[in-house]
Amino acid sequence: MNKVDIIIISYNCKEHTLKCIESIYSSYNPELTRIIIVDNASQDNTVETIKNLYPDIIIIQNNKNLGYASAVNIGAKATKYPYFIISNPDVEYLQNTIKTLLDYLEANPTVGAVGPKQLYPDGRWQFCYGDVPGIKLGLKLIFFLYSLKNIYNTILTKTHINKKNAIDVGYIDGAVIATSQEAFFSINGFDEDYFLYTEELDFCYRLKRRGWYIKHLPSCSVTHFRGGSSAKMGVIEEHTRIFLKSKILFCKKHLSKTETFFYIYSEIIYAYELIMFWKVIYLFFKKHKEKANFKISTMKLFIKIWKDELRKLKH
Repeated sequence: MNKVDIIIISYNCKEHTLKCIESIYSSYNPELTRIIIVDNASQDNTVETIKNLYPDIIIIQNNKNLGYASAVNIGAKATKYPYFIISNPDVEYLQNTIKTLLDYLEANPTVGAVGPKQLYPDGRWQFCYGDVPGIKLGLKLIFFLYSLKNIYNTILTKTHINKKNAIDVGYIDGAVIATSQEAFFSINGFDEDYFLYTEELDFCYRLKRRGWYIKHLPSCSVTHFRGGSSAKMGVIEEHTRIFLKSKILFCKKHLSKTETFFYIYSEIIYAYELIMFWKVIYLFFKKHKEKANFKISTMKLFIKIWKDELRKLKH
């Protein structure tokens, strides 16, 4: 078994962080595991509690919330083993997941980053990898191919028909990224221009441009509660605005103006399509009325923010 550093980025999510630590130690040999907590100025006694319960864990305390990307880079500089895992605090590792990820990296030296399948606490499949923004993704959104793929993956999980082979993807979700010292530092780590969201997309994109492969490994899983740290930041509109602004920052950095506009318009069209879909659900499936209302209001918010950002880009 490989020795591994596991970097956990925490921000006011003590309970999630503690459960994450417990799951790591129960699913992988503690003697081979070096946990590094990078805390973004939590106010919920996260640091004090971990110090008392786990005195051997390395804790790096930031004086303020530096954002996810900066915290990851700080943690990466404290690693010492060839492979390390970047982890959200709201993740619980299942048996053999860490070992499977590390074994895969060791057996495939051209892979720069690999991530496991992610599940909601109730066992449902969770979106955890995807394509890079651009014309290709825009077309997939407009023609509903992205939604169909998500439905397909959900059905596979429900019926326990699980793929085993690694999948070549554009990016993997940042909740769990297994990488190597060589790959991570070949591109100088995460881009710190991103405060929250899309930093993993940018990271994977730059790895691929450098010649590394990005893989999703469905043969191992984690439970991801989603929103352990970001939920502390405020209302849905603030989250959404930060998320979409980060996506636009990625477009500005890596896409042409034509690609950027096409992608944003495709996101707007897709949101309108989803509104129509959920209106049909609302009309014919009354038991899903509350969910439909939430989805419709969320898509309207997406459209509003996309249009706001589009106007800024035009001027």
